[in-house]
Amino acid sequence: MFWFSTVSAAEIILSDIDTAEITKVEQELTVPLELKINSSDGTVYYLRGAFFKEGTSQYCGYTWNGSEWYNGPFTSGDGWKKLLTVTIASDSAKTEIKVKVDSNDSHCREPGDYLFKVLRYTEAGNSSGDDQTPLKIRIALPSPTPTTAPSATNAPVKSQTVPAKPKITLLPTHTLFATAIIKAVSSSPKIPIASSLGFISSDSGEVSPVNEASVAGITEKSQGNIANLFIPGIFLIFLSAFLSFNKLRKQGV
Repeated sequence: MFWFSTVSAAEIILSDIDTAEITKVEQELTVPLELKINSSDGTVYYLRGAFFKEGTSQYCGYTWNGSEWYNGPFTSGDGWKKLLTVTIASDSAKTEIKVKVDSNDSHCREPGDYLFKVLRYTEAGNSSGDDQTPLKIRIALPSPTPTTAPSATNAPVKSQTVPAKPKITLLPTHTLFATAIIKAVSSSPKIPIASSLGFISSDSGEVSPVNEASVAGITEKSQGNIANLFIPGIFLIFLSAFLSFNKLRKQGV
């Protein structure tokens, strides 16, 4: 009876690393590895580094492909071809895989103990979790500092000075009328007083001879003076009434 040892179709051997804790968002890990697989020389595979909690398959993390950091998608749009590339020679391939935590992924955000492994993708995009011993990694990223939006500052409003309206003082109607009468009388010419002897001047008291023509002229002149006093008086009465009406309307009466 012959016994044949069974060999896994593929195996990934991860070397121990000096750093076992990630405390910074941009902190990088470089893990040496060897892929052993029964494949023809020249076969190309794509490798992805992944952090995960023990007992789960929720992977997270970035993989350096030689020119940029990549974290998916991995199963659509030939996304797996943007991962680290290895070529098989003599059933194996040795390389180093560089990885870092994706701080925006909730699967990497929670602090605690994680495991690290390497996933292999074929040219067709099929993935496989080959036999390997995951590395233990502790993740303790700093808590993000909340940012507050700056409060808007209102521009100062230029104050406007409203000019004060001139105050109008209205005199009572009878005061205006009396004032007008006094001014009219003081400005009117002196009228001589008629008597049986003649006209007596109101200023000098002298008696002048009188005739009928003079009396008629004086009578007409006196009537004209009365008319001159009456017309301004009527005008002032209406003016005073108009001003009083405007004042009452502005006061809301």
